[in-house]
Amino acid sequence: MNILEVNSSNLILEDKVCKLDINIEKLNLEISGNVCIYDINRCKNLELNIIVNENSNLTYYMYSDNNFETKKINIDNKSKSKTNFNYSFVNDKDCKLEINNNIFDNDINSDIKVRGVAKNKSNIIIDSNGYVKKDTLNNEFNEDLRGLNLDDGIVKIYPNMFIDSNDVIANHNSTIGNVNKDYLFYLNSKGIDNDTSTKLIVDGFINSVLDDNIKEYL
Repeated sequence: MNILEVNSSNLILEDKVCKLDINIEKLNLEISGNVCIYDINRCKNLELNIIVNENSNLTYYMYSDNNFETKKINIDNKSKSKTNFNYSFVNDKDCKLEINNNIFDNDINSDIKVRGVAKNKSNIIIDSNGYVKKDTLNNEFNEDLRGLNLDDGIVKIYPNMFIDSNDVIANHNSTIGNVNKDYLFYLNSKGIDNDTSTKLIVDGFINSVLDDNIKEYL
């Protein structure tokens, strides 16, 4: 699999499976055909603008554990496109993730999945906004946003959907919680200490939206 070092503000990908190494704070990314991206993202601050062109399919896996400050992801979905955007992150410091998902054409399928972990009393904000334009037809939009709080920090999730069309299937789910005590008890009963058990639970939480290729990359 190719690793693309991204040092310019514009990138066009067509029918490609690749790993991205993004070294800038703003990237305009255009997708044509079938594209799968693996991104171990080390940017402290990032604005990522994605255009998924007509009849195109994008699967994007992003992971970060480097204490980013702000990330803003804007996705414009064109007619007859399909987008599956997956992001897992672990942060020791305060951060904000903003996702704006725009469905302004017809026959679009778009899924947003986020898993955020707050460590060391950090505060994280996940702000996800989905926009479905009036008079658009036959669209499906799903968002699944989950936060895990490890050390008495604060996790806030805003799952916003702004829908002006009647011909759409739209679902959202958001949950915020701590490490499940029943899971801990079960792992402890198998002779696994608390720290190792917590790590296993967190790993499972993070990996739930990542595929095997990015797990190997990690």
